[in-house]
Formats: sequence, C-alpha cells, structure tokens
Amino acid sequence: MSKAFTEDTCVEKKSTVVHSTSIYFDDGDMVVFSKPEKDVTTAFKIYRSSVTCLSLVFKAMFSLPQADNVEKYDGVPFVHTFDMAQDLEHLFEVIYMRR
Repeated sequence: MSKAFTEDTCVEKKSTVVHSTSIYFDDGDMVVFSKPEKDVTTAFKIYRSSVTCLSLVFKAMFSLPQADNVEKYDGVPFVHTFDMAQDLEHLFEVIYMRR
C-alpha cells in the first residue's frame, strides 16, 4: 500500500490528523503519531534528542537505520505508535514540561 501523508489526512490509516495542542514544536525534528481513535490520529512534533535521553524505548527506536528515502510529515521523519494520544501526551508533558 502506498503511504501518502498530508497535513490534514493520514491516508494509510484513513484517519484525520490533528496536531497536539500542547506538544507540537514548530522546530521539532520528529513526529510521533498516536494510535487512531475514532478516525483521528494525534501528531506530536518533538525533539528526538530530548526523548532519547530519557527513554530507552525511544532511544532504541530512533537508533534503527533509516532508509535514504525516508517519508516525512511536516518536513521531518515520523513514526506511528500503538499508544493512545492521551498516554503520549502525558509522557511528553513529563519530558518537556516536567509535570
């Protein structure tokens, strides 16, 4: 299946993409997509270095070799997860906002 992603629609998952209102840094270097919920996928634009320092899971994930023609969303590489948006938001708030 061809993967085509736009700012508004995640075609592969057939869900609408919304940007997190609290964790979407314009100058971030990685997008993490949540598991679709009710046909909506939440995008978190983060700093790869911040999460790899604090999470062994993300460190392992981002250490995997990348293809030369890596697909991008909003100008940066992305990864889909099986995590709910609320769970990712809580994790990233702990990392970035020290809550």
